[in-house]
Amino acid sequence: MTDSTAPPPARSPATGQEASYAAEAAQFRDLYEDPRFPLERSEERATALEKLLRLGFPLRHDERWSHTPLRHVLRPRYRLPGGGARLPDAQPRWLPWQRDAIGEDGMDGARLVAVDGQIGGAAASTTSAAQRRLGGAAGAPGDTTDAFHHLRTVFGDDPHQVTIARGASGAPTRYHVAHLTSEGVVAAPRIRFVVEAGATATVVQSFESVPSLSRGGALIEAEASLCLPATELVVGEGARLELVRVQAEAESAFHVGLTNLVQGQGSEVRMLSIDIGAALTRNAVSAVIAGSDARCHLSGVTVAGSDQLIDADTVLEHAAPRSRSRQLFKRVLVDRARAVFAGRIVVRQAAQQTDAFQLNNNLLLGSGSAVSKPQLEIAADDVRCSHGATVGQLDDDQLFYLRSRGIPEGTATVMLAHGFCTEPLGEVIDPELRASVGALVAEALSARLASEDQ
Repeated sequence: MTDSTAPPPARSPATGQEASYAAEAAQFRDLYEDPRFPLERSEERATALEKLLRLGFPLRHDERWSHTPLRHVLRPRYRLPGGGARLPDAQPRWLPWQRDAIGEDGMDGARLVAVDGQIGGAAASTTSAAQRRLGGAAGAPGDTTDAFHHLRTVFGDDPHQVTIARGASGAPTRYHVAHLTSEGVVAAPRIRFVVEAGATATVVQSFESVPSLSRGGALIEAEASLCLPATELVVGEGARLELVRVQAEAESAFHVGLTNLVQGQGSEVRMLSIDIGAALTRNAVSAVIAGSDARCHLSGVTVAGSDQLIDADTVLEHAAPRSRSRQLFKRVLVDRARAVFAGRIVVRQAAQQTDAFQLNNNLLLGSGSAVSKPQLEIAADDVRCSHGATVGQLDDDQLFYLRSRGIPEGTATVMLAHGFCTEPLGEVIDPELRASVGALVAEALSARLASEDQ
């Protein structure tokens, strides 16, 4: 154990961790200056890189990152994406809808596959009337001073835009965007969904790792990768959007994502995040309910073990009257896994009759820990806002009841943990998608817990 009273070792102000990881940030400059850099160099990228080098990455004294240390994220030496051209047939292992390809059997929708941040597939790329009316995603820009915002600017291509118009049948349009990241690389996929007025859409984003291969075709030892996705959502008047995000990357991976959302009048958005992979995951959601009578439901399910760290940071702003929001995040933490939840609800003065609720439940099945940091900022006087958080273990009586019926302890634990996750999973509207994500979470729980039967 380090003696806290001893003076810190002498460090160069430009290389030590006290200098906001300046030396670690320099590796990204080297990647940008590499002749093989796959994107066009621009003034915008150069400016973002200069800010990154000057400001560095956040340290533990930064309140937003106080429970999420970055030393393990910045320690590996990452590579530029280069395997995408050799992986034209790469496909996701997990499919939300069990069909060979969305849209080829008469169903309205598409599957887009992104390898190392480069998205393929046909999709509309025009600026829609709904986007112009809401000002694109500018209403929810996230934190433009954040180091990872600068990193996305350097390594991310222009956002790939998908515009979803109102269909004649009124049935939801289905999209599956599968992000595949090669081990060892840094990738920043960017995508924008614009849901036109009156349209209904079900969108799935999945994140998986592509194993590295030796020249002989054999798998080699896993390398750390860094995925920095940015998703923009513009939901027009009266539109409905269900977004399910599944992060199932290798445990050698690091994932730092951002989702920006702007909602129009009378719209409804449901977002479910499922995190079962990566060594460290941080998901930031910045949402603005810009139209009256709109509803926003953010939820999450985490199954983590070993030394995984899952961090969710949400900022939900009510900017119009009679809007409603619900947040429900449930985490199952096995072994030494840790979880952080920071949720901020902002109610502007114009957002009278706002109804907002936030709840974070954590189930500890090991020696891990959970931190919840709720925050309310209310400028209106006719509102109903509340929040809550719990940290606990399984009910011994329930576990005893199942074991007394001959159910092995590991299986009984999986059953109870899955029941703990049922509420957010059960709220998925699409029945086939609901079954698919439920099976995925059950499989992750079994992999973490059922070994106790052996």
